[in-house]
Amino acid sequence: MSLSMDDDFPDPGQIAARLSRPRRPVPETSSTLSPAAVLLPFHWPDGRPHLILIERSRIVSTHKGQMAFPGGRREPGDASLLITALRETREELGCSLQGFSILGALPPQPTTSTGFLVHPFVAAMADLPRFAPDPREVASWVSIPWAFFRHNPSFSPQPAFTYRKYWIWGATAAIIQRVIVLLHAP
Repeated sequence: MSLSMDDDFPDPGQIAARLSRPRRPVPETSSTLSPAAVLLPFHWPDGRPHLILIERSRIVSTHKGQMAFPGGRREPGDASLLITALRETREELGCSLQGFSILGALPPQPTTSTGFLVHPFVAAMADLPRFAPDPREVASWVSIPWAFFRHNPSFSPQPAFTYRKYWIWGATAAIIQRVIVLLHAP
């Protein structure tokens, strides 16, 4: 993985170190929220960090047409929430996870309208795999330069970003906002 950092973007080892910093323990479950997990897959085309997002199809049961990270609801057979994030990424994007390195986890993010407690995991991809998205779940995917988020932070109670035709809001924007703070705060 050839890494030429964009601005002050940390390398994968530094990201992993920041993700491993001690923080208040957060339970994996909630009495009122269903557990779910997502993967934040970073890759470095031309040496610059990009983040993969998906546009959910219009036929899924929740979050129709929304921009999201690959991921979903924990299933009974999932041994952990990380397994949930990886399984859902493989199913939704139709790709091999070979070359993905898990860097760590962020604190969970509740969804306000759909009742999920979303556990985000950050990953680095050595190379961008060939994606064959499941059309029942994914309408499209996009690779967004991290510099876009870095230079357009949305620090509000309800963050949102607009990248080209994509409106990124809700839990996805809140998680991106957390990553901006994690990676770029002094």
